[in-house]
Amino acid sequence: MCAAHPRARITVVEEDQLLCPSANSLDTGRTLKPNSVRCLYTSQPVCYLGKVLLGWRASDNHGISMSIDGIHKKVIELLLADPGRNSWKKYLDIGSGRGSLIDKVKRELDVESSACDYTDKLMQLSGQHVDIANLNHEPLPYPDATFDVVSATEVIEHLENFRQVVREIHRVLKPGGVCILSTPNILNLNSRLRFLWFGFWNLFGPLPVKHSALYSTGGHINPVSWFYVAHALLDTGFSEVSCHVDRVQRSSLPKLVPLCTFIRLFGLLAMHRERTRYKTLDSANEPLVRVMNSFEMLVGRTIVVKSVKAH
Repeated sequence: MCAAHPRARITVVEEDQLLCPSANSLDTGRTLKPNSVRCLYTSQPVCYLGKVLLGWRASDNHGISMSIDGIHKKVIELLLADPGRNSWKKYLDIGSGRGSLIDKVKRELDVESSACDYTDKLMQLSGQHVDIANLNHEPLPYPDATFDVVSATEVIEHLENFRQVVREIHRVLKPGGVCILSTPNILNLNSRLRFLWFGFWNLFGPLPVKHSALYSTGGHINPVSWFYVAHALLDTGFSEVSCHVDRVQRSSLPKLVPLCTFIRLFGLLAMHRERTRYKTLDSANEPLVRVMNSFEMLVGRTIVVKSVKAH
């Protein structure tokens, strides 16, 4: 648990695109206010684009489907826990794919749904219109302050400029509206070790030069860690930013035993250096940095980040 300070409180609680297709496209599957941060746990980032699984064999589809179901389950859990849920009227899912998440949300909440994706050819939810946009080049096709909730699961890793899309989400949300993002957790131990050996995070790899397609593994172009997701949200004007991981990645646990002490020690030394020599840490960003070496971040598979547009 991170130490409290005048402007932030961190509590660690264990628990478990360009607009492009997201986890929903395949469908085979720390409340951080300006004054508080908490990291909650949640299930694995899965990379898809279009109907092609990114970096996975066809034989892995069942496991991927379960992972996507876990991400969606966490999204629903976060929405149902929100005290303002009964007043919500309009919901937008970015990277809507087949409409799986929209279907699950509408089963739980009485909302009018909108879908936005790079194509409308994937949608399988009867009666659901899809607004087409390429978010690498176009804004969200909606007026300001339209939606009560916006979700973008497994999307930002496909974007050239995810911060611009975060600003667009902020624009189309009503004051007090909820944003939920998910992306692969590149800070878990498996991913950190892969980067050490190979120079690439988990679920990211060498991109084809000049031949990257939305529906290929080349679609994963932007590895974004917890800190930069949270920083983008806060910098845009969101508050109450909370980080959840969909579930513990059990294959990380054996690695944690020999490495934990070193990570903690050298992490603290690095923070001390940043604070005293480089002056990069302050009361606003230090809580975010402390979460990066938390148990949950070291073993969590997918980060699911909830935030609220300030009133």
